[in-house]
Amino acid sequence: MVQILQTIFAALQRTLHFVMTTSTGRLIAVGVVVLVAATILRNLVKVFRKPKEISLVDPLRVVDLSAQPLGELSRNELKVHNLPVRLGAIALAPLGRIELPSDEELPAVLDTLVPGLGAFVKRDNPVVRNWPNQVSVGGFANNLALHLQVAEHDFSESPWCLVAGKTRRPAGLLLVALAFAAPRPNRLGVIRLEDESQWMQAVQVSESASAGG
Repeated sequence: MVQILQTIFAALQRTLHFVMTTSTGRLIAVGVVVLVAATILRNLVKVFRKPKEISLVDPLRVVDLSAQPLGELSRNELKVHNLPVRLGAIALAPLGRIELPSDEELPAVLDTLVPGLGAFVKRDNPVVRNWPNQVSVGGFANNLALHLQVAEHDFSESPWCLVAGKTRRPAGLLLVALAFAAPRPNRLGVIRLEDESQWMQAVQVSESASAGG
C-alpha cells in the first residue's frame, strides 16, 4: 500500500514539474482550467435558466374567429344570457365511445339542447370542428378556448363567448361547445354547463325563430 502511494505521489510530482517548467505543460494546464470553467458555467446556466413554456395549442385545431361577423343588436332571435348573438362555431367531442353526429344530424342535435337552435346552423353557417374523446365538460371547454383565435388578446375581453355542455345520445354522452359572437365585447367568457337542463338557461331562442325553422 505504501509503495502504491509513493508511486502516485511521484507521478504527481512529475506532472507538476512538467506543468510548471515547460510551455507545453502550461498550455495544457490553461486548457484544462478553461474546460472545467466552461463545464461549471454551462451547468449553472441550466440550473438558473427559465424553463421553456410548453404550448398547449395544436395548430391543426385552431379556429380563427377574428374575421367572422359579430352579432347585431337588432337581431333578437338568438341570445346568450339575454345578449343578442350569432352562432360562429360548433365543436363536438365524444364522452366515451360514441360516434359523432354527421353534418345532416347537427341541427337536430342542437334542437335537443334548445328548441329552435338547430335553425341557426343554416342561418349563421358556423365553423364545425370534431374533437377527439374528452373526459369532462370543463376540460373540453378550457382546451377549446385556447384554440379559438379572436382579434383581441384575451378571449374574455372580446365579443365572443363559449358555451360548453353535454347532451345524451342513444349510444352515450356527447360534448357540445358553441362559440357565439355578440355585437360588442362582454365578460361572458367561457360558460360551462354541468347539467343538460342548463342549456336553456344559458341560450335563448325566440319563438318566431323556432317556428321559422
